[in-house]
Amino acid sequence: MNKYSHLSSSNNPSLTMRPSACSGPQWIGDLIAQQAKLYGKQSYGIDTETRVELSFEGLEIFQRELGQLFEASGLMPGMHIALLMPNGIGTLASLLGCMANNYSVNPVNLLCTEDQMHYIIEHSEAHALLVSEEWEARAQVFLKDRPGMALFVMNPHQLQMPVTKKAGQDLVLGPHPSDLALLMYTSGANSQRFGAVTGRIAPNFASQVMPSGLRFWCRSWCKFGARVL
Repeated sequence: MNKYSHLSSSNNPSLTMRPSACSGPQWIGDLIAQQAKLYGKQSYGIDTETRVELSFEGLEIFQRELGQLFEASGLMPGMHIALLMPNGIGTLASLLGCMANNYSVNPVNLLCTEDQMHYIIEHSEAHALLVSEEWEARAQVFLKDRPGMALFVMNPHQLQMPVTKKAGQDLVLGPHPSDLALLMYTSGANSQRFGAVTGRIAPNFASQVMPSGLRFWCRSWCKFGARVL
């Protein structure tokens, strides 16, 4: 049992998340804090392989500690983090934790070739890599020519904090969150490419995405969301 876990066990065979009505938070971090107060130690997600369980309260603690870890490692809110991890409870908590701390997170499709991954990471202006253990060796090779980037490694099926393998050095923050952004993505259904211009902080993002869309996105990010550039 870890401090992020729900206190009781669950027999749910799949990783499940409990959406709730949002009364007005304008950012994912606010919404996580609100739901932690509403649902406390109730179960938010369960890892299908390890049965490790994450509570609403545990998610709020995890995202707060993750933000502290990033700042201690030379990052600052607004920077970009490329994520190379398979589906798991640790992946889910890290993905939400990055966004809750105002980091731009780019899940990279693990089915890409090595050249494709390098291209995606380069063009996402990543300041750090957050990877699972099996991707650490390849990440270290990638970082040889990028000495300023930070590297974090964690187990995607557990809820321990990522280990800082390399702190960021002389990193420069990119565009301001109020600037417009071009969102490009590929349909997971028909492989068609789409684009939309939106603010980097959309006022209704948390209320629109968290209750429904994020539940779908977190389950299928490796197949769909990972193609977002």
